[in-house]
Amino acid sequence: MVESLGTMQGLTLIGLPPIQSTVIPFSLPELALYKFQKQSGYARLHVDMFDNRTGEFVGSSATIIGRTYYDQYTVLFYFTWAATDLLAPP
Repeated sequence: MVESLGTMQGLTLIGLPPIQSTVIPFSLPELALYKFQKQSGYARLHVDMFDNRTGEFVGSSATIIGRTYYDQYTVLFYFTWAATDLLAPP
């Protein structure tokens, strides 16, 4: 049973966003003096167990709550680093 599941994201940019022209075919890249991208996730769930033969409710697990974040920073167009509590894939 998933009680709650969601993500939130935000962006702060000091500089010039990427520009694309439709009339004259040219584009400019993003020029970020400071950029902060933030994403967080939340999940709340529990497991209900039922008897397969009778369909009778057997029990329920404790509610599990999980939170995570991923923040990425860019300074002076080029210097980028990230902070997160996510594990790297194996």
